Amino acid sequence: IQGSGEAINLAGSLRMQSWRMASIHQRLQQDGKPEYEEILKQAVSRFESDLKSRPILAVLPDDETTPLKQVYRQVENHWRTRIKPDLLVPSTGAPMARDTTVLDEIPEFVTHIHDLVKQIEDAAEAKILVMRVILGASVIATLLVVILSIYLVNNILVHPLRDLLELADEIGQGNLAVRTDLTGEDEIGRLGQAFN
Repeated sequence: IQGSGEAINLAGSLRMQSWRMASIHQRLQQDGKPEYEEILKQAVSRFESDLKSRPILAVLPDDETTPLKQVYRQVENHWRTRIKPDLLVPSTGAPMARDTTVLDEIPEFVTHIHDLVKQIEDAAEAKILVMRVILGASVIATLLVVILSIYLVNNILVHPLRDLLELADEIGQGNLAVRTDLTGEDEIGRLGQAFN
């Protein structure tokens, strides 16, 4: 999930940038001032840079059939074929019919960007869910290993040592006839043989 937050922030900023470009474009069409044209070009350049930024591209899956990748391609295509060409129409100093087209297109375009942000959020949440499942399985597996270890240590070490301790107490009280069943090849078994 590393980088998902940054990708969500960048993708979310594309919505604001879209409205800002539409506003600059409208002022450019109304006033025809050359400085608006330069500001608009910078805004378009920044939008493209953010749309193709490393954090956003990093969260995109390789599979073209995933909803996230399809929504990204839709935003990218809408930008390249409809929004950007309409924004970069040279200013004539008078209102143009295309100006209305750009302003009419921006709400739909922002909706596509909103879908992109939602898809990135959903992908991050899915990864977090997988992490929770893995973490839960790891905790359960760890508990099982601890329980098994306690059981084995208890049966292999603690009980035999307790039996040998009782045997030593009997021998200490003078009963030399006591014997133990612990006669295996491990250290405890060899200790039992020595007692016998």
